[in-house]
Amino acid sequence: MLTQLVKNGGTVLPPPRKHIWSNDPAISAARRTLLCGWVVLSVSVWIVCLLMYLIFLGSTRFPTHYTKNLHVLIIDFDQQQAGSLFLQSFQESTGQILHWIYRSPAYYQNDPNNVINEVQHGKVWAVVYIKAGTTQLINSTINSIFTSSYKSTVILNSSIIIAYDEGRNSNSVPTYVVTPITNIIAAANAKYTNILLNQLNQQLLSSSNNSVVVSINSVLITSVLNNPLKYTAMNLHPAIYHFSGTIGTTLGYLVLWVVVVGHVAATLSLTSLLIGKFKVIEILLFRLFYGIFQGFFISLIFSLCVLWFATTPLHGTFVRYWLFNWLVAITFIIINAAVSINLGHFATLFLTLFLTLNLSSSGINFPIELQPKFYRIGYGLPLYQCMSGGRHFVFGSYTHLSLNIGILIAYYSGFFVFILCTGLYRAKKQEKEVIEKQRNGGDQK
Repeated sequence: MLTQLVKNGGTVLPPPRKHIWSNDPAISAARRTLLCGWVVLSVSVWIVCLLMYLIFLGSTRFPTHYTKNLHVLIIDFDQQQAGSLFLQSFQESTGQILHWIYRSPAYYQNDPNNVINEVQHGKVWAVVYIKAGTTQLINSTINSIFTSSYKSTVILNSSIIIAYDEGRNSNSVPTYVVTPITNIIAAANAKYTNILLNQLNQQLLSSSNNSVVVSINSVLITSVLNNPLKYTAMNLHPAIYHFSGTIGTTLGYLVLWVVVVGHVAATLSLTSLLIGKFKVIEILLFRLFYGIFQGFFISLIFSLCVLWFATTPLHGTFVRYWLFNWLVAITFIIINAAVSINLGHFATLFLTLFLTLNLSSSGINFPIELQPKFYRIGYGLPLYQCMSGGRHFVFGSYTHLSLNIGILIAYYSGFFVFILCTGLYRAKKQEKEVIEKQRNGGDQK
């Protein structure tokens, strides 16, 4: 038998090892167990691998199909010819269309600052408005050509304002929000240029002052007609130039997850050696306390590194940012611990799949609004809360910070209760196995 002991001068030696293809019944049984485990593990890895790639790559599929989920506010403060053309250009736009929302200036008490607050409060991704008096200013500039020399011609300032929040998603806002808007404004510019040209031609034909023709030809392109509707892009919370801050609020939390995985594995391995020597409840409480303790310092190191490399002042106190990351760290720790304790060998596969789902629906590549409906599950997953809250502290971007914190607390509280119940059960079961093994060892001696 495989378990038979060979005595040699009082020394108990293990039996010689046999080949894996041996006909010994015990070896055959072990071989069948190995092959079955191999098949189950291989199929499990293939399934998880397939799901991971489907979920992750599916999150980046055809973002342009979902741009209508991005709300942009359009306001005409001019209420004259230029303003009408401005609105018409957005209404007749084709190609990459966003969800244009048209409102009267009276809705905002004719105050552009109230319009910009819509972006600050996260109600829209951008606002585009044309200033009051734009048509009057352009017409007065054209009329000045007939009464003034070239040098005294009025130079037009920006008449359109684009206000947006790049900090909400620096990868997507410039491409999927700002670019479509500027393209439409360029088209409106070209259309308005033709209208003004026709007006000028009519004025030239009816004018008796031929001496101004040369002056008109000089300023025709450079002053008014070349770009009558100039725009200014107002980036409320710049992010693209703070690359380290962008990485810290996205991939930084992914690195934090990896650190937590190592911490949980080391903690479970260390405390497992104590089972059978100390009370189970004390070991469990030590694990929970140690997770909070380590999360405190892990989050401190992470927060300091982001602050150091981001080279941008935090929007709020550093302590608040640190405490938020502490909540993130202990939430990651307790999720990993609960899964590792209860799923055993399959914990790694489950956590990998769970992380992939979190990563795909966290807004790291595209906002959830630019993804298929399936990825709206991200609104309830922890990684989205981390990145959303992180952007608030680093860039000042709008976020439901209280909701982000509330969801993270709910995750921690739920898994805390879960791990108290299941962890106690698993630890007691492991304790019985250790005691039984010790008893069998004593009996064998």
